[in-house]
Formats: sequence, structure tokens, C-alpha cells
Amino acid sequence: MAIIEFVQGIVDSGSLVEQESTYLSYTPILGSDNLYIGTITRNGEVTEPVFFVHVEKEKNSVHYLPYIFAENQSELFYNVPGLNKQLDIDYFTRQFPLLDIEINQSTIVYYGIKEKENTVNFIEYFYNDEEKIFEVEKTVNNSSIYEPFKIEIEKTAAYLRQNH
Repeated sequence: MAIIEFVQGIVDSGSLVEQESTYLSYTPILGSDNLYIGTITRNGEVTEPVFFVHVEKEKNSVHYLPYIFAENQSELFYNVPGLNKQLDIDYFTRQFPLLDIEINQSTIVYYGIKEKENTVNFIEYFYNDEEKIFEVEKTVNNSSIYEPFKIEIEKTAAYLRQNH
């Protein structure tokens, strides 16, 4: 009994909380059942929006379009996430259960831009349950693309080509 009380005391004190816990939180956009703003959450505090997020529960799929007004906008467009390290996977997927997304069968579609050419860069990731990482699909299936995000990333890439 003393051991259980000891463990309960540690849990209640918050000593087991990760010191630098950073992950995405998903805030619903009013008037939509499947659109969210993905915001960075550090140590329980929501800090800044970084993605528009579209969730397809029936396909167990989540789409990420970099938030156009983010402070680190170019980093979000040009640096595609690896999703092969647990910390990176946790950053994106920690709140998947709140979106009714099963990580072990999930797909992530990332809408980025190739930096040198300023052309669109669609990346589709499939979760490999055996390896516990997301793997990149070599070719993105057109049926996996969320058309409104495709249109927005194409406009952004065209703008960057003209102005750089």
C-alpha cells in the first residue's frame, strides 16, 4: 500500500511530465467538421499556429498545409518532416486520438514546396506499424490529395517563383 501511495504522490506532483514537451494541438475551424488549425503546444501552452489541417476520418488520413502567416513560414514550406524518429512522430500524432485517427493505420499528406524550383512538393506518408515509423510513398496518389490545399500550395509556389 505504501508503494502505491508513493507512486500516486509522484504522479500527482507532476514530476513525470516531460520537460520540453512540444507537439501539435488541433483547434476546429468554426463551420467545418474536418478543418483545423494546427498550433504548436509547448509544455501545455498553445503558442502559435503553424498548419491548416484537414482530417479525413473515413480514410484515417490527415493533411497538413503550412499556415501562410506563420513566423517560420519558409521553413514550413521548404523543410519536409522526416517522421522517422519518435519525437517527430509524436509532434504530429500525439493528439490523433482526439481527431478519431488511428496512428497504426494512418496516412499523412504534407503540402510543401521544393526550395530551388519553387514548385509544389506533395509528400504522402504511411505508418509502418512493424517499424513504428512513417514511410514516404514514392508517388502520391491523386485521390489522396485534398483539392483546396493543392490549389493554395500551387498559388503560393507560383507567387514565390515570380518574387524570388
